[in-house]
Amino acid sequence: MKSFFLILIAALTLTSFTKSKTAEEVELVCTKRHSTSNTCHYNFKINGTNYRYVDINCKGKKDEIIKDAQEGKLGLAKEWKIPCPEPKEKAAN
Repeated sequence: MKSFFLILIAALTLTSFTKSKTAEEVELVCTKRHSTSNTCHYNFKINGTNYRYVDINCKGKKDEIIKDAQEGKLGLAKEWKIPCPEPKEKAAN
């Protein structure tokens, strides 16, 4: 009986750490660089929610940062710190 509970707990623990299979829509909306603080701010929209990533010393390349965001490797914070214009949707004729 004790081993059953240990196996059950181990199975629940392992399944809770698996990556979600749902495809996330990651869109880089804009980037801004602050020369005085030497930081680059990246504003993302992931499934319609605003997220930001701040690269200190602007070490990362734009392509690598987008790839890491798609793979879930970046520590993204909710809401944008630096405002940027929302992309306008094309008007239907």
